[in-house]
Amino acid sequence: MSLPSLDNVDRLSTVYGYSRVRRAISLLDNLVFEEFFYGKLHLYPLWIKQFTRLLDAARPRAIVKELMSSQE
Repeated sequence: MSLPSLDNVDRLSTVYGYSRVRRAISLLDNLVFEEFFYGKLHLYPLWIKQFTRLLDAARPRAIVKELMSSQE
């Protein structure tokens, strides 16, 4: 999970739903940031931010897939 890809994030949001994945990653980000802020973690895992950006990019892909399948 150190380098998430757009296809993996798209697949994850398709299976579990965008809002559920967004909520989970947001909770994880808040917990990790709190641990980092209080000095319990020495390095902040940047893959969380990359995952969030990829999740935002994957959302329109799901909408396009839904529109394409509804036209058939």
